[in-house]
Amino acid sequence: MWGIPILGEVMATHNLAEATGEPRELEPWHPRYLPAVIIAVYAAFALFATWAIRLDYGPDEPHHLQYAYEIAVDGRLPDPSDPTGNLVRTHPPIYYLIVAGIWRATGARQAPTDTEAAVEPHQPISPRAALARRLMRGFSVLLGCLTLVVVARILVVIGVAPAWRPFLLAAFGLWPLFQWISSVVSNDNIAILFSAIACLAVVSRLRAGSTTLKQAALLGLLIGLGAWAKRPTLFVVPIAAWVVFATSPNDRRAAGLACFGLAFLAIAAWWHVYLYFTAGSPFPKFHAEEWDQRSAWELITNDPAIIAWMPVELACHAWVPDWAGAIIPMAVGRLVFAALAVLFVAGIVKAWRSRGEAFLGPLRWTSLVGIGVLVAGIMHYSITVDIRATICGRYLLSGAPWLVCLVAACLPRVKTSGAWHHVRRYLPVVLGAWVLFDVAWWILVQTMYETLGRMVS
Repeated sequence: MWGIPILGEVMATHNLAEATGEPRELEPWHPRYLPAVIIAVYAAFALFATWAIRLDYGPDEPHHLQYAYEIAVDGRLPDPSDPTGNLVRTHPPIYYLIVAGIWRATGARQAPTDTEAAVEPHQPISPRAALARRLMRGFSVLLGCLTLVVVARILVVIGVAPAWRPFLLAAFGLWPLFQWISSVVSNDNIAILFSAIACLAVVSRLRAGSTTLKQAALLGLLIGLGAWAKRPTLFVVPIAAWVVFATSPNDRRAAGLACFGLAFLAIAAWWHVYLYFTAGSPFPKFHAEEWDQRSAWELITNDPAIIAWMPVELACHAWVPDWAGAIIPMAVGRLVFAALAVLFVAGIVKAWRSRGEAFLGPLRWTSLVGIGVLVAGIMHYSITVDIRATICGRYLLSGAPWLVCLVAACLPRVKTSGAWHHVRRYLPVVLGAWVLFDVAWWILVQTMYETLGRMVS
């Protein structure tokens, strides 16, 4: 549904040759070709990363593999009530059901090793088990490609000038952390794709300016699927509900919200009902190990600075992951992030009051609130369950499509005629520099994993 037809529509939309009267022969840097080029470059980096990152050493990858293994080999879901069980045992099953099918198709029977807990050299991975891991990682890359296709469509729906689209799509696809997470076995990938699809649906309703009862119900069903992807995707619920309320006719707002809510619960509630009866709570807490987690009240009263610094720490680790501290000093990462953050905030503030189409104002607020709700949810989890989540910048990737929307809604509206001729001079240089940055980043990552391999072999 979201695959080749969308990509074809993205690449066929806004034919500049017809709009500007320029020749029909299109050069390689023409915006019609660029979405496919950028997605191909992303896929090349992500596929390289599937080999550069040591098997079972992605973020929580052993636990994701164990979940899939129990479905594929044992034919059951992990027991969410087992306090000593899998770290991700309470995660929704939709991603694991898919990758378990890949596991079963390879005929692999070897159980994954918990590389985070093991202190002895790890058992060799059998050829079939290695093939299963490679194919599951390849599925993650496919999910990343689909995410970029959806983001490209979002830019078309918003009406972003073709001259800006390559930069925004490249900012997402050439983001090293996105390439990293989409090259390992992790349900973060299906959560990011779901967030992008939900973002497209919400933007479409804002763009249309109206929502019927049927559309409200369909949106509720779509958002309800997020409960089966990963819990952080629930940050989309209040945003979608507000959009249904704002775009419904005045006399049908209550009915629209009711249709949305009932449809959402019809899909989302079942997983949490299952958790309630098996684990004793619809939102069970868990600890993978003994961890001296201070109470929320103690953190707030004794260390308010830690709470205030959490959003900055999260955003910083979205650029420099926690494990990269051995090769990239965190001070450097924070300095780079601070410079980028100042420029970004200054640009958003300057552009916030710029005039444009009527739906751009609500779109800016919707995107900003969505990002804020996601950050607040991660902070709540960090304060109440595991303070170490503040170094997991990958949790912010579910908000990346909404960040793209925020930037897109603040960009100046330029005319098609002449704009592309001006931008295309600089695009190869900008994208080339970005690709070189990604190459340097992955060389460092590969070096780190090679060092790690020598340590555990």
